[in-house]
Amino acid sequence: MVGVLIVVGAVALLAPRRKEPAPPAPPEVIPAPAAVPESETPAPTVLAYQRALARSPEDLNALLDQQAVTRSNPKPLAAGTFARSPAAIDALLGDD
Repeated sequence: MVGVLIVVGAVALLAPRRKEPAPPAPPEVIPAPAAVPESETPAPTVLAYQRALARSPEDLNALLDQQAVTRSNPKPLAAGTFARSPAAIDALLGDD
């Protein structure tokens, strides 16, 4: 009788236990991005600039001027690499 219990216990411990696979997670629902409102006058494409230049340099300048007026930025951006004045850079580097 003891031998039967040992065999049953060994089989119970050594037998692989089947686990049910976890159910797959439902896919995430990603909302569609909000539509970007289009401007009243879209910016011209490269083709529009090429066509204006093909007509005449004055047409290209007129197109560029029109975009400069309608898309002007009230606060100018710094275009240089250094935001410091030349005097501040000279003071930082010193006289060599």
